[in-house]
Amino acid sequence: NFKARSVSVIGAGISDLTVNTINVPPQATAGGSLSFSYSVKNIGDAASGQWTDIVYLADNADLTKASKVWTLGKYQQSQQLTTGQSYTVNDTVQLAPSVSGQYLIVKTDYGNGFKESSYTNNVMAVACNVTNSPADLQVTAVSGPATEIDSGEPTTVTYTVINNGGAVWSGTRSWVDNIYFSTDPTFIPSRATLLGMNV
Repeated sequence: NFKARSVSVIGAGISDLTVNTINVPPQATAGGSLSFSYSVKNIGDAASGQWTDIVYLADNADLTKASKVWTLGKYQQSQQLTTGQSYTVNDTVQLAPSVSGQYLIVKTDYGNGFKESSYTNNVMAVACNVTNSPADLQVTAVSGPATEIDSGEPTTVTYTVINNGGAVWSGTRSWVDNIYFSTDPTFIPSRATLLGMNV
């Protein structure tokens, strides 16, 4: 009272995410903003789940060979992608004044156990030369009282600070000038006495 025949059961297909395009200016200056966009496409079977896209700035197109890598942003994805479907992310980030690099790199499917048929196409890099021009504050002159003074007496100290580097970053809230008294002509912190601070 039963009959059987062979049946091939095909398992669920595996997706394959790939970074499809990256758009970013070829040059930028640290301390300012950087706008970019990228798209990720599913060239495998339907994808459903969560994954993370990470955008880097590095001094080498190959992250494994880069000596300086800056993370510009992480973009959590939770969606369904049919075969051939893609999505685009647009963002503008504020660059710290110390940032520098020659390549903007996008890496998709970062962790979360998301399975793909191939992981060789998950990273894409494009040229983007980011240069920095940090400020360089230097004390150029210091003058104190012309005559001897006794301990406990008020005195006036005048000094001059100039910036021999780039413009001070607009995001800088403040810095501190420390005034010390020392018997040494060169600054030795352990032998100097802090007299005051200017913010």
